[in-house]
Amino acid sequence: MWLQIIYRHFWDVPRLFTVRYKDQTYLFDSKFDEEQDEYSDTYKVYRLEGDGSKSQDWEAEVINHAPDGQVKIDDVQFDHSRRQEIHSDVFLRLAL
Repeated sequence: MWLQIIYRHFWDVPRLFTVRYKDQTYLFDSKFDEEQDEYSDTYKVYRLEGDGSKSQDWEAEVINHAPDGQVKIDDVQFDHSRRQEIHSDVFLRLAL
């Protein structure tokens, strides 16, 4: 099943996006690593309160929280544009 995403940062793929799955909102975050001078090859995944639409700053919502999971970017299947949808199979890998 394809799930619509809302993204904020994009470099090759969305680097920060939210997605709804089973009545929960999740934040996928792939930060830039200054020491490596490149983006991480993984997403840290956080469960957000509510639907995530009320917050203007998703990162602030999770700054003091441990991630609920982590997944390799290569394991996330995006639509052809890489800007609209991801496949729900990623949640099977995350076991969320």
